[in-house]
Amino acid sequence: MLFNLIFLPVVGIYGTRILPANMTGVPPAPYGATAAAAGEGEYENADEHLKYSGDWREEQISAETIGTKSDRVYLAAGEPGSRLEFTYHGQKIELIHSVGPDHGI
Repeated sequence: MLFNLIFLPVVGIYGTRILPANMTGVPPAPYGATAAAAGEGEYENADEHLKYSGDWREEQISAETIGTKSDRVYLAAGEPGSRLEFTYHGQKIELIHSVGPDHGI
């Protein structure tokens, strides 16, 4: 029992320093941007990597409403079939959006 309490954590810590990252579960380096794709990070709606087609309108939301330090500008599609294209270099994506009875068609 004492062996497990002392030796196993020491082996685990030492292992993360000498074994390759793909064996130890250490997070990989952030994905970088390429000439054709955005890298890991946060992107505002006016970023050059975001390509809009169709009818989009800006809606400014007050900082008080969304609980932030400054106002934010959001975009809303004004017609069915409006599209947003975002080419990225990574493994996952998280979109921040709102839903409600007065959203969408």
